[in-house]
Formats: sequence, structure tokens, C-alpha cells
Amino acid sequence: MGKFSVWFGGFLLISCVLLRLVAVRTYVIPDDDELSSSVAPSLSSGDLVLLWRFTDAAVGDLVVCRDPQDKSYDVIGRLIGKGRDNLEFRGANVSINGARMDTEGACKESIVTLYHPTDGSEVEARCGMEVIGGRTHKRAQAMGDDMYFQDSEPEIVEVSHSTHFLLSDNRVFPYDSRTYGEIDWGDCPEMIFFRLWGVKGFTDAETRFTFIK
Repeated sequence: MGKFSVWFGGFLLISCVLLRLVAVRTYVIPDDDELSSSVAPSLSSGDLVLLWRFTDAAVGDLVVCRDPQDKSYDVIGRLIGKGRDNLEFRGANVSINGARMDTEGACKESIVTLYHPTDGSEVEARCGMEVIGGRTHKRAQAMGDDMYFQDSEPEIVEVSHSTHFLLSDNRVFPYDSRTYGEIDWGDCPEMIFFRLWGVKGFTDAETRFTFIK
């Protein structure tokens, strides 16, 4: 029994080290006005998260990519389209290849406070649960924008070959592929899957040890 415990403990240690080297790394959401605004309400700047890099990202994943305009910086967004996908945007809503992405009611807190990326002023927004690629996540949208945009012309995009299209969870102040363009597949190597703790630190139970979808 003693030898088994030693061997098993050694196996777990080696497995954790290999996993850390090959598949997982820690990452702090950058303190950048546009970027930190665009990942709300799912994340905030200063959050300590884990990135998974062993498998290719799928539609619906929240991914970290190199900024196509300056690859020394990162961008973060929801992967909603790959090469040749057809996307349609109408207000806060998105359709992928003709199928509108569903919403599943409001978040636990139906109204969230966002911060304007330019002047830092507080803006209230609706928080709803959206489903993309089988993943249910938070999204923020302007008050009443479903009614305002229902008769507007949609924005239509055909994703180019060998690229990814990212969308912000914050639809009020988005900073995504509509701003900086589509991203080469090879520049999106990692996805966010777990938050160790939030910007308020380990003692904040609301953001500690949470899976990110």
C-alpha cells in the first residue's frame, strides 16, 4: 500500500507538471480600457484565469488571440465564426449560418453596471444568458435594443478562409472583429476555461474558482 501511494503520488505530480507545460497556463486579463470593457460581464481586467491550449478552439469558446493590428498585444472575444461561416448582426443578437443564437432569460443580476471605455462613466445594461456552440454565457446589451433594432437592416459578414471572427460578450461597448478585423487561425491558440479568482482577490467568493463558458 505504501509503495502504491508513492507511485500514485509521483504519477499525479508528473501529470500535473506535463499538463502545466503542454496544455494549461495562467493569464491575467489585461488592464486595457477597450479590452476590459469588451469582456464584461463575463470577466474583468485583473481576473486571474487558466488558458487551455491543447485542442483547437470551437465556436462558442472565449479565446485569447494576438491582435491582428499589433501582435505584441492580445485581444479576447467569443469565437462565433470560422472560415466561410455567414454571420448576421442585428443589435445585440447574432445569427450563424442562418440560425439565430438563443437566449435563456436574464442573468442572476438582470441589470449590470458597465464602464464606458473612453471616459469611465457608469452605464447600466441588461444582462442575459446566451447560447453559442452549446455554451451558455453572459452577455450585456443596451436597454431596449431588441425593440429598437427589430426593423433595422442587419450587418452581414462572410468570414474569410482560414480566419476566426470574434464577438464581444459586451454588446454595448464591443471591441471585436468588427473593430480590428478577422484573425488568422494560428493566432488564436488558447481559450479561457477557468477563473482562479477575480480582480478583488481570493477572498471574493463570487468570482473565486469559477468555470468560464
